[in-house]
Amino acid sequence: MVQAPHRTTIVDVARHAGVSTKTVSRVLNGQPHVTEDIIRRVREAAAAVNYHPNMLARALVQRRSHLIGLVYENPSPSYVVDLQ
Repeated sequence: MVQAPHRTTIVDVARHAGVSTKTVSRVLNGQPHVTEDIIRRVREAAAAVNYHPNMLARALVQRRSHLIGLVYENPSPSYVVDLQ
């Protein structure tokens, strides 16, 4: 059985930086009331553990996916290409 690769999360970043996950969230979202030293530590930790935001998780939290749906009734491939 093949395991999916581990996806780096803010928990990993927080552990590496020695701060809470809430602090990591504040830094990554650009919220105020975080010292420059903490911002530097969190950004360095994020780079060290190769953190990239999970866009699906972010879309769930924000209740916004930025996707456009396309519904059509003619299954012809050329119809879809012409429509797009």
